[in-house]
Amino acid sequence: MASKILNVRMDEQLYSDFKDFCAEMRIPASTLMASFAAQTVRERRIPFVIGETSRSSRATATMQKALATLRANATERTGETSEAQIIEDVDDAVEAVRAAMR
Repeated sequence: MASKILNVRMDEQLYSDFKDFCAEMRIPASTLMASFAAQTVRERRIPFVIGETSRSSRATATMQKALATLRANATERTGETSEAQIIEDVDDAVEAVRAAMR
């Protein structure tokens, strides 16, 4: 006996896009969801990658670059860097990450 266990809430556009996709693939949405559930249980994992958003990835990459620049500047200026210069470098790095997140 089959059970109806999924009460999925999604916005109207996503729902419409999903129905269109299922129609293009010629597979009922319920069959696709049942296949997803079966594969998840069988493999004991989510069968797709859940990753960072592209905006988050850009911010992470920018942050890594900014930290590398800060380290390089600190190494290059050893003994001659003022507190004001360090603060300016850090402010520049923070602004670069904020810009990448927009």
